[in-house]
Amino acid sequence: MNVVQSAFPNGTGSVASGNEEVRTDENQHQAVAYYEVAVGTDRTYPKTRDNTVEFTNVGLNKTWTFYHLDLKPSGLYYVTVRAYSTSNAMVEVTSNGIQVGFDVAVTAGEVVIPEYAKSATTLTVEWAGFESTLDMYIYYMGVSSTPLSVGTQCSDLITDESAVRALFGVFPVRLMEKDTFYIAHDLSMEHNNTYYVTVVGVDEAGECNMSTSSFLVDLTEPVEGQVRVGPLYGQKLAYVVTRESITVHWEGYYDPESDISYFELVLYSAKSCSVSDEDSLSEISHVTVNSSFTFYTFLELTLQENTPYYVELTAFNKAGRETRTRSVPVIYDVQETTAGDVHVGLDFIRDVTFVGSTTEVEGSILHLADPGTDKGCPDRPSLFTDVEWSTVKTTNFWGLGEDWNILFRSKQVVPTEDGRGVAITIERDVQSPQMFSGAIYRNADIQKGGTYKVDIKAGASDFSAITAVVFWDGPDGTVGDFDVCRFCCQNTEDLVYLYMCPCDCLMHLAFPTDVPENITLTVETYTEQVTSETQQDVPKYVVFEDKVEGETFQGNEDDMFTTQPACGMQIHTNGVLDSKIVLWCQYYDNEYLAKYETVDSLNFDPSEEWHTYKFVFKSSSREGLDDWSLELLIDNHEKAVVSGLPAFSDGTKLIFDQWNADNTVPELEFQFKPPTATVLFRNLV
Repeated sequence: MNVVQSAFPNGTGSVASGNEEVRTDENQHQAVAYYEVAVGTDRTYPKTRDNTVEFTNVGLNKTWTFYHLDLKPSGLYYVTVRAYSTSNAMVEVTSNGIQVGFDVAVTAGEVVIPEYAKSATTLTVEWAGFESTLDMYIYYMGVSSTPLSVGTQCSDLITDESAVRALFGVFPVRLMEKDTFYIAHDLSMEHNNTYYVTVVGVDEAGECNMSTSSFLVDLTEPVEGQVRVGPLYGQKLAYVVTRESITVHWEGYYDPESDISYFELVLYSAKSCSVSDEDSLSEISHVTVNSSFTFYTFLELTLQENTPYYVELTAFNKAGRETRTRSVPVIYDVQETTAGDVHVGLDFIRDVTFVGSTTEVEGSILHLADPGTDKGCPDRPSLFTDVEWSTVKTTNFWGLGEDWNILFRSKQVVPTEDGRGVAITIERDVQSPQMFSGAIYRNADIQKGGTYKVDIKAGASDFSAITAVVFWDGPDGTVGDFDVCRFCCQNTEDLVYLYMCPCDCLMHLAFPTDVPENITLTVETYTEQVTSETQQDVPKYVVFEDKVEGETFQGNEDDMFTTQPACGMQIHTNGVLDSKIVLWCQYYDNEYLAKYETVDSLNFDPSEEWHTYKFVFKSSSREGLDDWSLELLIDNHEKAVVSGLPAFSDGTKLIFDQWNADNTVPELEFQFKPPTATVLFRNLV
């Protein structure tokens, strides 16, 4: 039995005074002369304090070992130490008992940490399973960047002077008391490095054992792959043909450090196709699959038409870091597949007639969905506040064959607060005999057809204000239209145009005689192609005013003499009975005669209420030739059709504007209240 004496009172050259902070010099006669040590089975009575080993003089030794004792296993023994001074005074102290005879051995437990850590500064450590015949007393824990060498003892980690402790530079070995859980903060670990956590368990007998676990630090997210719901990756929009299920595929997700642990998939629905609703999603289904999956099918669904759905896939690596991918919008498609177009040659607008090769023929295949099919998302208006819209500032009004008393400027164009509508006002200039108006345009994206729909409330006025919608293939920054009276009156020899002409040709063929001094008048004669054998010389004149500041067209003004490819609609407002609409198309440089159709019996006043105007471009093929037509529907009722349209380029613009019919400028009766008309457009799709 080993006996170790702690610091004994009055044995270090000082005398206890009753106050631990106060020490007084002891008398030399009070110094300890020697110690006596005894072992007994009970400290209660003097006779039982030394009934195992009688008091033995050990001198001034503070450590003593008794050999050849006959102690009983699991027995409880007490050690009593007496200290004698030189004056023969004695003080006695007894221990609190020692159990002996145990075959003590600590069983190493398990250090529970994740295989991969996602933080370089924080680590959560748990340990369990340390066992001993006696109770576990305390634990130590430390983190090192290198593994411990073979032969390292657990006692090396808890001895202050041990060189092994210096290996734990990440987190020094620290006393954990009886805790079996600890969160270490303020660590300094590096990405893709391996670290080692060692826990030492000590029982009540002082015996110990240790256990070590390693982990890898992964500070990066998994590498993102791609997700598809349709047949191809990279689609802008996906469709499903069944209401009950959606299948999602993915590929390319991996993690070079910790591998992919699992995938999480969530199916959402959105309120609408609006961009503002993309983050306002409702969860429909949620599932987790392991890393071996490359596709998954959501079943037992009830998909709705005109509702976008999204699948969000999240890839988790084994460190717990994640990469999230959201699919393109998914629409439940109830429509049948429609035929597209196949053309010989690379020009998908016209077939070639001859091929210069005997070994190969080039062709074009173009998908063209039925413009009359309302497929996919519900209508989403094009906001007039979007950046693709522009206004026109110019005094030149193209296509009308004469100088027009009008100045287009951006001030006359006012979008609504929500951007879904726009107001265009035409008003009389109070300083000179001209009109102020506005025009707003954007690219029409017409390509090979389509459907355009807009609500219009035409302007009401005491003068003839025309509301115009024009598909204009002229230069940017310009605005143009079609003068049906001038056209049909110049073609009076053609009985068809004469019969259709709704105008007083005597008035519209009158030549202007009053020209302002600051205006240059140019007159020239040109020959217009007509289908009949008779051709006629038509006077063509135009005037050039000085350019206004901020002119939006900077090209050659002579281009005004060339007719631009265009189609459009004019609303002539004149009450319920006399309001009319003109649907027209013209060709580049008058390659063919313009075409138009008038609608005289509207049976409503376009300026009193909102009406929906739909423009449908359709293609039909006859004997290998394409024939394009433009249909006008008002409130879903077909009103006019023009066939044989010009070939539009990718630069075709959609223009909304308002102009004064017959180039008239109303009288200015009140300077502070000039004649005005305002047209409203909204919900363009």
